[in-house]
Amino acid sequence: MGEKTRLNKYLAALGIASRREIDRLAEAGGITVNGLKATPGILVGSDDAILVKDVAVDHGPHRKVYYMLNKPPFVISSAADLRGRTIVTDLAPKEERIFPVGRLDYETTGLLLLTNDGALSQKLLHPKNEIYKEYIARIPGRLTRDDIFLLEQGMVLDDGMTLPARVRVLLEDEGTSLVSVSIREGRKRQVRRMFRQLKKPLMSLKRERIGELSLGDLPEGACRPLTQEEVNYLYSL
Repeated sequence: MGEKTRLNKYLAALGIASRREIDRLAEAGGITVNGLKATPGILVGSDDAILVKDVAVDHGPHRKVYYMLNKPPFVISSAADLRGRTIVTDLAPKEERIFPVGRLDYETTGLLLLTNDGALSQKLLHPKNEIYKEYIARIPGRLTRDDIFLLEQGMVLDDGMTLPARVRVLLEDEGTSLVSVSIREGRKRQVRRMFRQLKKPLMSLKRERIGELSLGDLPEGACRPLTQEEVNYLYSL
């Protein structure tokens, strides 16, 4: 019998999904091991028959792949959805099982990385790395000096003080403003909550950049492979 590993770690390393999503699927009864419903903490190995949503897991070696997606609105940032909604992996090539690195909420568009490289995903998501991510927000009205000060100095949300953000006003036109906000945290719906605190609920939100990687001219809904230079850059962070 081969070495056993926790289910979420084992499947994430094979590129099935993120650890969190695997735990959710197991809790919902979507994973079986040797014909029995799996629990999130079960230990598994290459000699186990594992089914994810009734599809057998291939234990063989997988080619590591890396993609950049310009996520459209109303698409789920997940490798699986029990309600059958459109997910980001529906928009990517199907030759390997891949999962998103982090999330963009349902309404938010823009840059999302997809891979089956669990080690790189964990590296990019680790809080200590504090990688800046740039968002372009359209808001009603204009940002005041006090608003910009709060964003740049840090503000108190319901889950604590934010780290300082980088802020640039890009355009003010016809009662709305286009604002660039760069943050180095990964809290849930953080940018939306920051602007809601300023009483300027977002009209739209798009992630434009992760570190030095930017969408460029990639159309909304399109997906492209990362270059080797881009992959090397991500590993260097």
